[in-house]
Amino acid sequence: MSNAFLTQVGAELTMPARSTVSAHPAGWLVSSPGGLEVFDATFGRSLFSAEFEGCGVSAVSDALDFAAVSLRDRTQLRTPDGSGAVRLWQGPVV
Repeated sequence: MSNAFLTQVGAELTMPARSTVSAHPAGWLVSSPGGLEVFDATFGRSLFSAEFEGCGVSAVSDALDFAAVSLRDRTQLRTPDGSGAVRLWQGPVV
C-alpha cells in the first residue's frame, strides 16, 4: 500500500473503497481491504504499512512494531516487513 492514494482535501480524505480512518498515537490509522497504514499527522509519509487479505477489526501497536487484524475466519499479527506473520486463530470456513 502506498500513500499516493491518500489525498488531503481540507478535513476530508479520498481513500480506496471500504476504508476507514481512525486516530493513532503516531498519526492516522488507515485500514483498507489490502492492509493497514499509519500516517504521520501531516500525511506527509507512511510510518507503518502491513498487507492483509480482507477487511476486519484492526489495530497497530503504539510502538509501530506490529499490527493485529481480526477477520471473519482468522486473527493475525503481522510486522511491517511481513517476517513476523503469525496466525493466532483460524476457525472453520463456512
